[in-house]
Amino acid sequence: QWMGSSLAEAELSAGHAERAIAECDSVMRVGDEQADAAIVLPRLRVARIRALGLLALGRTIEAKATLAPALALAEALDIPSMLGLLHEASARIALAEADRVGFLLHCAETDRHLRPTQNPSLVATLERLIAAGAAESSDDTELRSAPGPAHEDATIAEGARSR
Repeated sequence: QWMGSSLAEAELSAGHAERAIAECDSVMRVGDEQADAAIVLPRLRVARIRALGLLALGRTIEAKATLAPALALAEALDIPSMLGLLHEASARIALAEADRVGFLLHCAETDRHLRPTQNPSLVATLERLIAAGAAESSDDTELRSAPGPAHEDATIAEGARSR
């Protein structure tokens, strides 16, 4: 399952969304067929990869449906880094759907879970998400990283108010 999830991520990174999705489905099948051998982290990882692959194909409804149970499981098991990565994928889907509120909510959750890890790769993932949101902004909302302790909410949305 670990190898399959790595292969799926490599396929997605190479721009082969359909092959990534197929590999994700294969990893899930193995876990389903061998329930005692199902490993949670690779399953959560392939849920994220599958959702991003579906997003690349423009299938946002399926992408959201893939992430919903994974988010619930990661929350229930209290796996912060994986929860942050799942929220990052959810934020990207919201961004693709021009759902600014959804993007901001998932971006804040991504920040809440990833920044405290102080893992350079995870923080870079967060920073790329913030940059993508700022680049796609169609109103006066700006996202920026705020310096401060990791326990503070470090993602600030300026101008994002309910009307």
